Amino acid sequence: MTLAVAEAYADTYKPPTQRAVEMGLLYSRGLTIQEIADQYGVSRQRVHQLIKPFGLAGHYGKRKQDERVRRLTEAHARIRTGESTTDEEAKRLGYSSAGTLRGALHELGLRIRDEWKPAEHGSVLRYRQGCKCDECRRAHREDMYAIRKSHVITEHGLATNYVNYGCRCPECKEAVRIQRRAAKARRRQLQATTD
Repeated sequence: MTLAVAEAYADTYKPPTQRAVEMGLLYSRGLTIQEIADQYGVSRQRVHQLIKPFGLAGHYGKRKQDERVRRLTEAHARIRTGESTTDEEAKRLGYSSAGTLRGALHELGLRIRDEWKPAEHGSVLRYRQGCKCDECRRAHREDMYAIRKSHVITEHGLATNYVNYGCRCPECKEAVRIQRRAAKARRRQLQATTD
């Protein structure tokens, strides 16, 4: 801000009114913006405008964030002790699903590990979870055959066609060879730099 602009604003500056100071004090003592608005007979937005110059961000401020962290931490503790489930806590806190709640907990560094349950044997999901028994391998193989059968390859010469869809045309084979050679060269280069 230049000196001329600052001087122009100095003429229009108005110190905060007594009402704005009172609202700021009430907010800092723990009243919500809605309670202050009801007390003074104004809108929430007007209260927010009046207390913002004091460094109080209103309903977007740190107090709201602290409250959210507190509620999520308490919900996490209830889930870990078995008092409730993630579905119940998601409904209680207003999240759309248990997965959304888990994402919010994950942002805070809170994990729920006890909820992971392996899928049934003989399913693709169990195979992806690491089980390599005969039943799970068979389910995975059948799933891959179904994917390959339903997929129509429109462009040849891609490594993904060879790996995912079983295309063995010369162009796709060459694309895989090039990709594997490049990966091998990168590994050699990385090993040479670390030695």
